[in-house]
Amino acid sequence: MNLQPIGSSGFIHSNKMFFLFLDGIWCSFLKLKKYSIF
Repeated sequence: MNLQPIGSSGFIHSNKMFFLFLDGIWCSFLKLKKYSIF
């Protein structure tokens, strides 16, 4: 994935928010998995 110099900050910012969102979902999924195992 190559970033264009023009408007790359907005692209990176939106991707960062998206990855933070995915990370939150993944953490919740792991917690649910852990609780279902024990």
